[in-house]
Amino acid sequence: MNKKIFLLLTLIFTLTIFSAVNAQEIWRLDGEPDILPRNFRIMDDKNFYASASGQPTLSELKNIFEEIKKFAPNPEKIYIVDLRQESHGFADDYPISWYIKKNRVNVGKSPSRIEFEEKRLFNNLRGKLTEFVPLGNYDTAHFKAVKFAPKNTFTEKYAAESEGLKYVRFYALDMTFPAPEVIDEYLNFLSQIDSDAWLHFHCQAGHGRTTNFLVIYDILKHPDLSLENIVQRQYSLGGSNLFENEEYEKNIRLFYKYAHENSSQSWSQWLKNRREV
Repeated sequence: MNKKIFLLLTLIFTLTIFSAVNAQEIWRLDGEPDILPRNFRIMDDKNFYASASGQPTLSELKNIFEEIKKFAPNPEKIYIVDLRQESHGFADDYPISWYIKKNRVNVGKSPSRIEFEEKRLFNNLRGKLTEFVPLGNYDTAHFKAVKFAPKNTFTEKYAAESEGLKYVRFYALDMTFPAPEVIDEYLNFLSQIDSDAWLHFHCQAGHGRTTNFLVIYDILKHPDLSLENIVQRQYSLGGSNLFENEEYEKNIRLFYKYAHENSSQSWSQWLKNRREV
């Protein structure tokens, strides 16, 4: 066989195998038991009842509740605001998620389908010997893979409500600014909650998605503050600096303008009209 053809076929085979491995769905380990989850922070404003973190373990979820109750004006109105589109929950105390490359496992699926498949995934996992693997630079440096047969598995909704917490989920795709329809749902939720409600936001690490949703909330709660002050405050508290990401900065500046126009339109309609002009 011609040497060049052989090398080409070898390269194609290698790339095919590499792509298959990277596309494989696996159980991801999202954290290890501790007192409180990573990147836990409470807002430094008496009228801004919010906190945030990375994905908590089952025991950390309980500890979050106890910690927030020290500050919340009404402990019966503490919400877990889950920002993860990907299927996730708990295997005994461990937080885990069903992972495919770039966390795109649920792209294109409706919330009802995600919820249905999530319940089935966790029911099938119970009692089955499974390896849970940390991914990403931070996780692989701080967590070790574990292999065991979970005695109990829970979706986060079930776990949160069992602890007496209120639960709401916005199906935000990882590593991107929230889709317009997701923000519409979020704004509708914010318009309906009581003024003394406490919101605890989290995604997987407590950075990108969590910071975007927090900055949006901060903009609405503090219309007199500049966007620069809001972004810097959330960054100093432990979130991401949204101005270091071109997509995040572009969209959060647009949202700041939208919020200050006092538009009666939804965010998605406002964006659509803006594009048509």
